[in-house]
Amino acid sequence: MGVDGIEPNEATFTSAARLACAMEDPEMAFNLGDANRAYEVDAHMVESGVVAEEPELCALLGLSVESRWVDQVYEMMHRLRASVRQVSESTAEVVERWFNSEDAAGVGEENWDVGKVREGIVKGGGGWHGQGWLGKGKWKVGRTEMDEAGVCQSCGEKFVGIDIDPRETENFASSLTKLACQREVKADFVQFQVWHQLSASPKFLRFMEN
Repeated sequence: MGVDGIEPNEATFTSAARLACAMEDPEMAFNLGDANRAYEVDAHMVESGVVAEEPELCALLGLSVESRWVDQVYEMMHRLRASVRQVSESTAEVVERWFNSEDAAGVGEENWDVGKVREGIVKGGGGWHGQGWLGKGKWKVGRTEMDEAGVCQSCGEKFVGIDIDPRETENFASSLTKLACQREVKADFVQFQVWHQLSASPKFLRFMEN
């Protein structure tokens, strides 16, 4: 198309994204156009059930940093948090580049609702509050390690634990339910589920009160 002077349109990029996914090379899709089209590719992957891995998320994060799209940077940071337990060196460099930037220093909300932040941390799990960037000013960026006791060598705080997010909790509960239904006590367990759902309904409670 480039040789023939044909300008690629949205359908072209979508088709190329599908081809990239079929080739099991989704990272290629993020090199097909500008930041807007890269996010269109990401949306198409989500709709198609293709889960973006670290290289794709890192590419989107880098595009967002370069494009100064602070909301998208926030989104990509937390998608990395949720799906990548230990980032690669290249991803770490992109993260550092963001936090050392002027955009990162000036983007935060100065007057936030402390109650909403606390509530978000409890609901979100993993320390994520979901309220966006909070506070302004330069970030202190550095690399550190955890010792065998789980103590950070930079701040001296001990890593205690991390909550699983609500989706993981729901998946875990669903897995337990499925496992229980496959056992010999399937009928009893299903009856218990029905009873539990009915007992929690307002109509059942009013009946019991009467």
